[in-house]
Amino acid sequence: MHLRYQILEKIKADLTPVVAGKAGKVSLMRSNAVVEEDMPFFTVIHTGETSTPDGIIYDDITGQELTRINRRLMVNVIIHFKGRSNPQREFDDLAALVETALPPSHLGGLVIDILPTASEMFIDPQTAQSLGSGRVIFEVSYRTFAGIPDRAA
Repeated sequence: MHLRYQILEKIKADLTPVVAGKAGKVSLMRSNAVVEEDMPFFTVIHTGETSTPDGIIYDDITGQELTRINRRLMVNVIIHFKGRSNPQREFDDLAALVETALPPSHLGGLVIDILPTASEMFIDPQTAQSLGSGRVIFEVSYRTFAGIPDRAA
């Protein structure tokens, strides 16, 4: 399994106990609409990745010199919420939960670091009303070897 997917699974696992206190649910991607009874609902997706070679490094596991790849993964945690009485406050409280669940760390050795880089609440531009969703964006830095995308380098 690609290390990218392992990272997403770890993010989901770290979020799940934190949002459970708000009766929230967490999913990797999704294929159906979020029903109100499931809100707040948190969807973890990756929206892009860049990579650059980082030189030739000796790999203890294979006993070979391999090209190490530095990768930057953009991960979005989409937050769906009811947003009836005070949507800005509700979004900010839920975004704070997400950032608390995912502090700068190495995610158990999977990554170099994970840092929040942005957050936004989605607004209807014509009515200035909340759409009941928003996102917190994280940049995840990690390394793999060329040809071995399923483990950290």
